[in-house]
Amino acid sequence: MNELNFSKAGEEPRVSVVIPVYNGGAYLDRCLEALQASSYPVAECILVDDASTDGATETVVQRYPVRLVKLEQQCGPAFARNWGVYHSSGEIIFFVDADVVLQPDTISTAIGAFLQDESIDAVFGSYDDLPGDRAFLSQYRNLVHHWVHQNGATEAQSFWAGCGAIRREVFVSIGGFDRDAMRIEDIELGHRLHQAGYKIHLLKDMLCKHLKIWSLFSILKTDMWSRAVPWVALMQREGEAFDNLNVNAASKFATALTGLLVLSLLGLVLAGRWVAVVPFLVLIILCIPGAYLGERGDSHRWRSYLSIALTVAGTLSALLWAADTQVQLLLALLPLMLCALIVASQWPFFRFLNAIRGSGYLLAAIPMQLVFFIICGLSVPLGIAQSRVRFMQEKLDPGRLPENADRLFVRDA
Repeated sequence: MNELNFSKAGEEPRVSVVIPVYNGGAYLDRCLEALQASSYPVAECILVDDASTDGATETVVQRYPVRLVKLEQQCGPAFARNWGVYHSSGEIIFFVDADVVLQPDTISTAIGAFLQDESIDAVFGSYDDLPGDRAFLSQYRNLVHHWVHQNGATEAQSFWAGCGAIRREVFVSIGGFDRDAMRIEDIELGHRLHQAGYKIHLLKDMLCKHLKIWSLFSILKTDMWSRAVPWVALMQREGEAFDNLNVNAASKFATALTGLLVLSLLGLVLAGRWVAVVPFLVLIILCIPGAYLGERGDSHRWRSYLSIALTVAGTLSALLWAADTQVQLLLALLPLMLCALIVASQWPFFRFLNAIRGSGYLLAAIPMQLVFFIICGLSVPLGIAQSRVRFMQEKLDPGRLPENADRLFVRDA
């Protein structure tokens, strides 16, 4: 049997790795294999199976010396992580998702930060720019995450449990993850840490690889119901607007512009000026093939040029076709100009895509970014409504347990 390294006596803190998993057998093997190759000696790995039904977890863990803790019913990742900490003994708790592959020096980078600055209480890292799945949607989703974290402030106000570490005594003192945080339990934990005066650092050289295969449906579902809506509800509950990571001024501005774009398109259609919408639709449709025409590397540069040429030529042709009068031209230009402003507001991200994947990926990301900002816009009223409903439930039912009352409080080893 392969064996993990174990902490040596001395100044090196004991590290307990906690991995929640639910039907993650397809990725778990690679996750544990990478953990085994860690350059930092891991004291223990606690794998918490959240009542998986695929039967793969037991098969995978037979090949690795990990401690498997099984839950009889599905309780969610917040409870699973808390339960893993309860069964751990390390001074540093390192959280990893089951579909994440650490680099050999990932844990060492985290521990180095703790040892270098004793005031740091928690750290988290970033996905690398080489996602495990090569399909465009998986590439796009993970590269967005990489870009956001690589350009975030070092002193963070949030936390990420996909690849993050925290001092055990701090985790215990803050009460662990909130089971009622609706899939943003790590963000909520980071907010509580920040509010309590604890110091969180985003380490941009603390890298890992994400293996998840994304589909359009999973992106829409995750971004809307597992990220944007609960994040807005959290901001509403706390009475403050966050300004970190992807909740920054540029993103808020792009969301507002996207709202104007959607309203302009609806207005044109309702006014019977649907022809003025055609050039914008042609632009969006022609951007999509760019994911396949544009590739990284000089040998495929001609395909990137081809994708740009097709998009520009097709959009101009549609604009000339729709602009039979000066008024019609101005109406057709309106959504195109708003789209150009949105791209300009996010240009550093698009420039990043162009540098590592080519202009084709840049073009194909435009429709995805518009979808993302539409989700952000819709999430504002939905998040506020969700927060209000919860407030009314608490007000109408005085006997209701206070929020976080069912949180699993971890023991102090």
